[in-house]
Amino acid sequence: APVMGGLVVHHGDWRWLFLANLPLGFLAAWRVARLPRPAPSASRNAPYDPLGVVLFAVGAASALLWLSLVGNRFGVLSPASALLAAVAIAAGVLLAWQQRRHPFPFLPLDVLRVPGVGWVCLSVVGFAGTLFALVFLLPIWLQAGGRTDAAGAGLQLLPLTLGMVVGSTLNARYSARTQRSGVLPPYGLGTAAVALGALAVLPPGTLVIAIASAACGVGFGTVMPSAQIATQMLSGRERLGAAAALLSLTRSTGAALGTAAFGGLAFALLDAGGGEGRTLRLDTLSPDDVGGAFRIVFGVLAVYAAAGALAARRAPRIDLGQRTGAAAG
Repeated sequence: APVMGGLVVHHGDWRWLFLANLPLGFLAAWRVARLPRPAPSASRNAPYDPLGVVLFAVGAASALLWLSLVGNRFGVLSPASALLAAVAIAAGVLLAWQQRRHPFPFLPLDVLRVPGVGWVCLSVVGFAGTLFALVFLLPIWLQAGGRTDAAGAGLQLLPLTLGMVVGSTLNARYSARTQRSGVLPPYGLGTAAVALGALAVLPPGTLVIAIASAACGVGFGTVMPSAQIATQMLSGRERLGAAAALLSLTRSTGAALGTAAFGGLAFALLDAGGGEGRTLRLDTLSPDDVGGAFRIVFGVLAVYAAAGALAARRAPRIDLGQRTGAAAG
């Protein structure tokens, strides 16, 4: 996908990229429509929680806008900043209050209260925020700082994506051989933190970027498979759907927050002293200015990934052999 996206942007229009979602969406809708209908039950026919959905959407959108635009479109102490922050906080407080009262809440908080699930979710937030921030920022750094075209930037993302395949495969083989899951994610996120630290301090070069990206990819590939197993095993068979939904929501939220926060930090550093509301053009920046700003961003991102590794360290290890035997019995 990064290579194809780079080629499309280089030779065509970036708006064409959204057309790729149309056949995929139709394919998904067709396959979902052909799934067998589940039998009616009290939990499946439970009332929805539209207010919880609205409060979550308002709070998340306000927080993401604040993280993306503060320091660039408006100052930290500006009225726009205060308004967005107030809306995000108020929506979050109302959501927490409303979710405790609703008999079938939008957020599966009961699953989050299961011992160990919270640490798994925090590790996923660290993984998703780091991954998507890197996918978002690396092409910008390569094009604005290294004067690489869009196609070349897409090609240089290949080590990251291929590394994820390798990391996921290694994690699966390790778990199958040892019958233990959740062992590798702390080391994987720790490896990603070291690789990001290398991007922050080493001179940029094709080989350095490729090795660091591949190391990040291998580390990232260990996280989601273990997180899925852990949340489903810890939550129990009767809450498999809620556990899967919680993990998906956690991943999406971490990705959005990481992209907004670190993207906002990068553009705020690049636009330092430019004035509020000024349109930032990356093609007018010098490579040295871009390199200095992104060194700071990669350094902060390394700390963020290390925090995710600490959360993964606190997450429980799952004994697959014992669980399988208990399920068979």
